[in-house]
Amino acid sequence: MYVLLVANVIFYLAAGFDQFLVLLLATAVSYVVACKMGKLHEKLEKQKQEEGLDRKQIKRMKANNKKQRKRILIWGLVLNIGILVVFKYTNFLLKTGYSILDLFGIGHGDDLFKLIMPLGISFFTFQILSYLIDVYKGKVKAQKNFLKYLLYISFFPQLIAGPIVKYHDIAYGMGICKEADPCRTSRYVCRSDLWKLYAVHRYALFLCGDGSFFHPDLR
Repeated sequence: MYVLLVANVIFYLAAGFDQFLVLLLATAVSYVVACKMGKLHEKLEKQKQEEGLDRKQIKRMKANNKKQRKRILIWGLVLNIGILVVFKYTNFLLKTGYSILDLFGIGHGDDLFKLIMPLGISFFTFQILSYLIDVYKGKVKAQKNFLKYLLYISFFPQLIAGPIVKYHDIAYGMGICKEADPCRTSRYVCRSDLWKLYAVHRYALFLCGDGSFFHPDLR
């Protein structure tokens, strides 16, 4: 598992250290958000096991817990969408603004302020959003190991070409999670080797210098 993580990091660093920092920032923010929601889920389960609680009290606890999780989820969504908007659309908005200034004859500096657009930012942002929503709903447990979570977000074969992969559809096959839904286990097992073969194939193309990995259309 960690060998694959190292391969992911090397691949992304090849695209640029600054781009890797953006990926790391988005991963760290969503990791903290997911862990906070995970703790609220655990807190609720402990409270439900307490003796002497009637249905109204349990219902009230669930409602309060859900409000807290929703508040944290909203912050997580806003922050990650904000990262996407800033790094993907700032240059476009600035260019549009400068064009409007030119129409009215208003001068501006020749050097445009430019931000890097990280490789696969749309893919990993929406993957993060799907993960946060699943943790909020309790469909998956929050991953407490940051490196394992980073492996899920930075998995380069799907990061550059898609599709967006749900956490519960890949975690077991990649060795990130040891627990699996029995209904999905057979699919995990079948996909596990396929993911490994796909990863080896994509990484081989990268080592051979296939320039398509860093094409702007993939971002």
